[in-house]
Amino acid sequence: MSGDIINIFIIRYDGKKATTQLTKGSTVNDLYEKVHKKTGIQISEFSILYATSELTLPEKGPEKLEKFHIGDNCTVMMVMQLPGGSDKPTKTLTALPPHIEVVYQQEDMITFDYDETVPKAKMPCGHFITQDSMTAYCRSVLTDGNFTFVCPGYSGPNAGSGDACGYEYPYFMVRHVARLSLKEQKEFDQKLTENYCNKIPHIRKCLRCNSYCKRQNNSDQRVICLICSRGQSTVYEFCWDCQTEWKTKDHSNCTMVYALKYLKACKLKKIGQVNNCPSGRACPKCFTLIEHTVGCKHMDCRNCKCSFCFVCLKQKESGKFPCGKWNDVCVVAAVQNTFS
Repeated sequence: MSGDIINIFIIRYDGKKATTQLTKGSTVNDLYEKVHKKTGIQISEFSILYATSELTLPEKGPEKLEKFHIGDNCTVMMVMQLPGGSDKPTKTLTALPPHIEVVYQQEDMITFDYDETVPKAKMPCGHFITQDSMTAYCRSVLTDGNFTFVCPGYSGPNAGSGDACGYEYPYFMVRHVARLSLKEQKEFDQKLTENYCNKIPHIRKCLRCNSYCKRQNNSDQRVICLICSRGQSTVYEFCWDCQTEWKTKDHSNCTMVYALKYLKACKLKKIGQVNNCPSGRACPKCFTLIEHTVGCKHMDCRNCKCSFCFVCLKQKESGKFPCGKWNDVCVVAAVQNTFS
């Protein structure tokens, strides 16, 4: 039935666009298959992102697209999976969610406008916002290159007074409250995913073809660009860290230089009840760079499985965190400036 069909817009990693159709209840596996058939690109050569969610093929059974709030007219982005290089020669708005209450006799937290004729959404943190204010706020966040939506309200009794709220809204909630048009949703979906790709350390761009990509093996510093190598007599290899072409230059120091530059540039954010915590850290065990997006302070490194606190950087010991529970306040560790 036509009512069960959902349209998905696809942005390929070479910038070209395509559209495919799925049915309600489809899974991540179904989406990968559709993208593969639509583009002709092998599933092993790409990943799919929606907003700030990386859609991976699960090992324990398929996950439905609904879990990631992917529905009709959503836009996803393809990211290349880069193989490692070597010295050997190689050839080539609908209704609001039920938990969002609509009120009239409240003040908009951005404009401070009290208009009883204009509906406002009561957000989970207790602040109120109109559709137009949410749309403008969302656009300002994306224009600034960010990908998280932190409540712009304050905790004080008067407008703009007190501490910043700091509550992080999930994108699907922002999208519903703003009641985005189809054009706005496509624009915001794409910009949000691009911002995420530009700031998350394990996704980067090939500077030759400008394609987003990530490594098949996180230990590879020397990688092959599939786009630049396609149809060529030799492959195009580049250094993952400094992103220059891999020729005869010694790249042994590039990893540390990039990591220290990334950590120094990270913005501060509120994690749980702790303010002014760096948004990026290096795993204290294997030094893999990790960006905190949403959630509590406790983190599991994808690379080495180390469990540690993103705030104080203490590792889990004997099944427990030295700094207490996920919502306990602890001392913020300084920005990392060395690895040992």
